Amino acid sequence: MIKAIKLYYKIMPLKNLLRSGFIFWGANAERIESVAEHSWSCCLLALTIQKETKAKLNLEKILKMLVIHEFEEVYIGDLTPFDKQDKQIATAKARDFFVNDLKLDKEFLYLIDEFNESKTKEARFCKMIDRLDATLMTKYYEDKGQLSITSTKNSPEKLRSICEKESLKDKFQSNCDVSDLFYFYSQDLLSEFGIDEKMWFEKIKKIKTK
Repeated sequence: MIKAIKLYYKIMPLKNLLRSGFIFWGANAERIESVAEHSWSCCLLALTIQKETKAKLNLEKILKMLVIHEFEEVYIGDLTPFDKQDKQIATAKARDFFVNDLKLDKEFLYLIDEFNESKTKEARFCKMIDRLDATLMTKYYEDKGQLSITSTKNSPEKLRSICEKESLKDKFQSNCDVSDLFYFYSQDLLSEFGIDEKMWFEKIKKIKTK
C-alpha cells in the first residue's frame, strides 16, 4: 500500500498540468482542462463506446492503459504535435523515470509500451479514444464560444503552416472549425473504429454542448 501511495503523490502534478494544445490554439476558457481530467474522460469514453458498440476488447486492459497513458507527462510535460521536441524521443527518455523515480510495476511498463507502439487492437482503441477526446473537447470549447479558428492567435498564415505540416492542406477551408482539423488529423485512426467523416459532420458535430 505504501508504494501505491508514493506513486499517487508523484503522479499528482497531472491534476494541475494543463493541456497545452488548447493553450496553443488560443482557448479562452476560465480554466483549461488538466491532463488528469483528460485521462478520466478517456476512461469514460472507452467504457461507454465499448458498451455501445459491443467491441470484443479487453476492457480491463484498456482502462488500465488509459489511466496511465499520460504518466510520462509528469516528466516531459504535455507536448503537442507542434512542439519542436520529438515526443517519441522524450517518451523513450522517460522510461528511466518510470523505473527509477515512479518505480512502476512491470505490468504498467508493458502497458505503456503497448500503448506507445500501437500494435494491439486494445492499444489502437486507446489511441483512438485519446484522439477522440481531444477532438470532442475542442468542439466543447467551440460550442461554449471559448475557441474559434478566427481567434487572434490563429492567424491564416499560422493555420496554413500547421495544415501543410500535418498534410491537411487539402482539408483546410475557411469555414473549417478547429475541431474539424483535429478530426482530419486523426481521421484514419477514428475511421478504423467507425467514426468516419459522415458520422463526424452529420451526427457528432450536431450534438451541442451549450
